[in-house]
Amino acid sequence: TGLLVYNATGNGATMANANFSSFWLWNNRVLTAPEAALMYANPWAMFQSGAQKGFIKGTKVTLGSPAVVSNIIFYSHAAAGNLRLALYDNNSPKNLLWQSGAISNTADEAWITAPVGLGTPATLLLTPGIYWLAWQVDTTFDAPSYAAGASGDGFFISQSFGSFPAALSGAQSSSETWSEYFNYTLP
Repeated sequence: TGLLVYNATGNGATMANANFSSFWLWNNRVLTAPEAALMYANPWAMFQSGAQKGFIKGTKVTLGSPAVVSNIIFYSHAAAGNLRLALYDNNSPKNLLWQSGAISNTADEAWITAPVGLGTPATLLLTPGIYWLAWQVDTTFDAPSYAAGASGDGFFISQSFGSFPAALSGAQSSSETWSEYFNYTLP
């Protein structure tokens, strides 16, 4: 048995032990084995971080025409830590098309612009289709701007802050949509 805490004063009630060997749920999603281990070791760690640090998260965008992308833009609620942005295709696995370097997040309730020319590769030409704008942060502050979308509008995968993987497989689908977009012109 343990103590189920209802509030910060420690008031609670005894609850029976449960077997969590099959899966753990947190924040309306199934946790991976490493996330479940983190939650077991320190139940407040993921809550305090807003589950942003230690992940790559992405939002689906549909492009209706060819595009020469000039900027990828991300909304930040809090000026803290660093940010990296990327763009993936919609293949399985998702393939990295572009990524920024580390960007110091000095934006408080403002947009952060990552010029494509300062990332890798320095140019980005897209055909019509579905793409994934991805991001990662190295801060426990609740910097990213989130809105609930439909199932499959977003994804997340556990990843330490750093260069984006060339291909993403095993990402978990979510309904998370993030305030990010890209500027483009027609070729």
